[in-house]
Amino acid sequence: MSVKESILEIFNKNRGESFSGQYLAKTLNVSRNAVWKAVNELKKDGYRFNSSRENGYCLLPDNDVLTRKGIFQYIKNKDFFDIEVFDVVSSTNKIARQKASDGAREGSVYIASEQSEGRGRMGRSFFSPQGTGIYLSIVLRPKISVEDTPLITTAAAAAVACAVDFVSGNVSKIKWVNDIFLFDKKVCGILTEAATAVEEGRLDYAVLGIGVNVYAPDNGFPSEIENIAGSIFNTQKCNMKNILAAKILDNFFEYYKNIESRSFVDCYKEKQLAAGKDIIVISGDKKYNAKCIGINDDCNLIAERENGEKVILTSGEISIRIK
Repeated sequence: MSVKESILEIFNKNRGESFSGQYLAKTLNVSRNAVWKAVNELKKDGYRFNSSRENGYCLLPDNDVLTRKGIFQYIKNKDFFDIEVFDVVSSTNKIARQKASDGAREGSVYIASEQSEGRGRMGRSFFSPQGTGIYLSIVLRPKISVEDTPLITTAAAAAVACAVDFVSGNVSKIKWVNDIFLFDKKVCGILTEAATAVEEGRLDYAVLGIGVNVYAPDNGFPSEIENIAGSIFNTQKCNMKNILAAKILDNFFEYYKNIESRSFVDCYKEKQLAAGKDIIVISGDKKYNAKCIGINDDCNLIAERENGEKVILTSGEISIRIK
């Protein structure tokens, strides 16, 4: 164990207590300069300390830093998931796709505290600033037909929504197909990308990407999304990102291990934000007004057009009309 890891272990076991550099150096049998360097490395990693000559160093009790060890402290399905945590990446989905094509095993998870090229559906960018969210991608090798691939996305939406409810104590909603809303603001987006084995007519692998706004960025969301984007919490919570990441992964695994049973569908239906509401259906460059009258067992949206025609939407996008 490195000096940095040893010091962090001491602080985590004694949250809110102060330790002098001399005490830490003597306990770990290292120099005070080594302690100073280790604490500064922890600060660069995002850990917040109070420090003074009189009292030494104190790790603030509300620290919330994503780490592999932190996630594994809370996760149940340790055997299925193999997790790597990064500070900054271009895109976790990009990493996962490369790893999957190189043979990464199912359950490989790549998580970052920041993405420089985060992507959402329809080729849109996904705002992924440092330290405020969870950006993760999972390599999957499902034994399902290509036609059933959308079940991965909808199962993930149900898994994330339930995880958000668990940690926040509030009730989230799902905006078809895959956006999670809390208090009428989007707090999560989901993107599934798949590669097929063409000759065999099956999936080679799928990459499930999930981006969650745990906290609002210090300077707010960019102007183009400030009216729709939100966060789960207003203030930092101790270890919350590790807890939430673990809960999302565990929830998803419970649905995924027998995904064709569609055990998540009732939850997915119950949480629909558009249910019973007037909507605008966006399909390619076409738009039309309709009403959402339900979700079927394949998680397709059932819409009724203004002329009374019923349409089953298997893909596309909707916006909810505000009267």
